[in-house]
Amino acid sequence: MARAGVGYIDVVKAAESLRERGDEPTVDRVRNELGTGSKSTIAPLLKRWRQETGKGISDNHGLPVDLVDAVKALHQRVHQEAETKIQQISESCKAETTALGEELAAVRAQLASRNTELEKLEQKLQESSGHCQQLEESLAETQAALAKSEFLREQGDTRIAELQGTIGDLKQENRDVRQHFEHFQQQIADDRQLERDQFRLTSDQLRQQLAEANEQLNTSVAKLESSQANAEALRVHKLELESERAQWMRRESEFEAGQQRQAQALDELRSQLGNRSREAEVLQGELASERARNEAYVKEIELRGNVFDRYEQEMLAVKKQLAAVEAENRQVLQDKAILQGQFVQLQQSLAGANVE
Repeated sequence: MARAGVGYIDVVKAAESLRERGDEPTVDRVRNELGTGSKSTIAPLLKRWRQETGKGISDNHGLPVDLVDAVKALHQRVHQEAETKIQQISESCKAETTALGEELAAVRAQLASRNTELEKLEQKLQESSGHCQQLEESLAETQAALAKSEFLREQGDTRIAELQGTIGDLKQENRDVRQHFEHFQQQIADDRQLERDQFRLTSDQLRQQLAEANEQLNTSVAKLESSQANAEALRVHKLELESERAQWMRRESEFEAGQQRQAQALDELRSQLGNRSREAEVLQGELASERARNEAYVKEIELRGNVFDRYEQEMLAVKKQLAAVEAENRQVLQDKAILQGQFVQLQQSLAGANVE
């Protein structure tokens, strides 16, 4: 609470106390004795005391003593009235200061409450910021997982495209092999038909020749019985027939060997076709597996997309809460600034009252 101003009585008491201790009353000593007051206030009061007590320099400047005494009386009356008015103003200031002190205490209590609320809001803001940061980190992890899934899906699509291209190449190669095999089968069938025709023709010729040889042999035997002279010719002719029979047997064995070679070639082609079919089945299995993995990746991407959307909704809600907290925080700061301004004004008004 502000102190009342220094009065004439206070200066008189301080000056007399200094005189009793043997010290000359000066403005600085009186101010130190009182512990308050300004030099501009103490100096004229001290001068008045010196004049009234006659312990200072008395100079009437040639004026009549009655006039000086009247002026002194008027001055004393004015001073007393001023002292009374000052006392009233002091009491009014004290009452106003008390009211202002109570109002200041209430303002301080309200400011303390607002500071507590502000601390709670700041703590809530920090918690919201932490939660928002956690959501951002989770969002970053989800985006990284989504990017990884996209990369795996692209790899799966690339692998599927490669497998589809490989399967297409294998199918084309299989078609080429089948066409070649069909052509080869047709060629083998034509060759076998040709060989059968040739073998049938040769067999017919050999049978005809054998029949003719038998007829000739029978004729020769008959002639041999009739004539021993033709025996050597029959022997030669018989050797020729046996030679022709040996040639016929050799051709038959060659025909059988050709059939065996054709059967081996057919087996090799069938084996190649079987290997190609197995490779195609393996590739189809890999393609099905890649498609299944791709579908799993797509489902996982959709799931992560849903999680990402949910995280975005949560972030929007947190951002709204954060905006509300920031708005409330700004309002509290504005109220705090207003209260601080009022507090400064009160301090200035109290300081001005103390100076007066």
